[in-house]
This record gives sequence, structure tokens and C-alpha cells, in this order.
Amino acid sequence: MTTWNPDDSPAPDGCFSMRSLADDLVATGQLNEADVDRFVSTVNDAAHTGNFSMSLTMSAVIATPPAT
Repeated sequence: MTTWNPDDSPAPDGCFSMRSLADDLVATGQLNEADVDRFVSTVNDAAHTGNFSMSLTMSAVIATPPAT
């Protein structure tokens, strides 16, 4: 997906909603509760004007204990 319209969907395909992200940021002390609506509005405005980009990088590690 190359574009996201927040009027049609609360989140880009395959991603979490910006409201959920804001709530997680509040829970970890990285965003004040009073700023949640402004955060979501700012992200939505960026999406409306084509200035929104999101990237998610994940890593996994698989290991087994050494043989004894």
C-alpha cells in the first residue's frame, strides 16, 4: 500500500491504529494524555497531504541450547 486515507480506515493496512499507538506512547510515558488528540490529528493530516510514512522493522532469534 502506498497511500492511507484515515477517513476510510483507522490504520494503514497491516498496521496498528494511530490512536492505539498514541495510547501505547502514553502508557510508556512518551506522550502526555493531553496530547493524544493532537498526535492523532497531526498524523492524519500528514496522511491526507501525502506526507505520512511508516516503517516497522522486526527481528527474531531462534536458538537451541548447546548439546551436553
